[in-house]
Amino acid sequence: MTDFTLEDLAPTIGSYVAGVDLRAATDEDYDRFHRLLLERKVVLFGDQTLEPEDLYDFGVRIGIRLESHPVEGGKLENLPGYPNIQVLDNDGSKPIVGERWHMDDSDYTYPPTATILYTRILPEVGGDTLWADMGAAFRGLSPAVRDFIRQLDAEHDNSAVGDLYLSSDKLQLEEFHPEMWAPSPAVVHPVATRHPQTGEESIFVNGRFTRRICGLSQPESDAVLRMLYDHIKHPEYHCRHRWRLGTVAIWDNLATQHFAVGGYRSQRQMLRMSLNQNRGDR
Repeated sequence: MTDFTLEDLAPTIGSYVAGVDLRAATDEDYDRFHRLLLERKVVLFGDQTLEPEDLYDFGVRIGIRLESHPVEGGKLENLPGYPNIQVLDNDGSKPIVGERWHMDDSDYTYPPTATILYTRILPEVGGDTLWADMGAAFRGLSPAVRDFIRQLDAEHDNSAVGDLYLSSDKLQLEEFHPEMWAPSPAVVHPVATRHPQTGEESIFVNGRFTRRICGLSQPESDAVLRMLYDHIKHPEYHCRHRWRLGTVAIWDNLATQHFAVGGYRSQRQMLRMSLNQNRGDR
């Protein structure tokens, strides 16, 4: 097995791995990486030099099935020749969809198990990513609130993403295709879920995709969601990473939320993959 060093980014979430070349890592190394991901929920590997096929291989070897991700109806570009890899490219001239706390694609019947990002081009300043530990946030609720939300389900769809683009002054006329922004059919998930591998309970609503809580009036649903959204903003649940070229990040999408910090004024380009270990898990 490869010797490498670990630096924890926060008490419950996030670890930075140094001293490993993912292209040369052994199967035993990847077993350790997978266990680390389940334990720390966000794992970053520094100083990597990966071609797209190397990134794809990392996704396969970490032990989670790759998805050919439609990326919200095709509104992001796939890397040519790699239907599983998307290009996230922004120079500050486009709306930043991730600039709110969210998990990826909770409007899917089976949301991705994990997400991978790899840095290609970075602005000189800005463009950090924050992650929040939804298990720690759940444990931070009072026992009465935990019992209450265990009984609830919520509807998720993608209408907020379309609203963001259509209301943005950064949307270019040539980008406007109304059919691309039609809301997806709502799917229902529990407000509190158990992780399929660790059994940990987590908060499972987010400001990007959750529309309402089933069985509550709209004012009641709004009040409960607002309380949960405010709760997960507490810094004690967070870690933050300032990206460096050659960094690969993988995070547990079922146990975290993340926030893409905007405000940068030059190009930020990353490669992204969505992974799903077992569509039958949820």
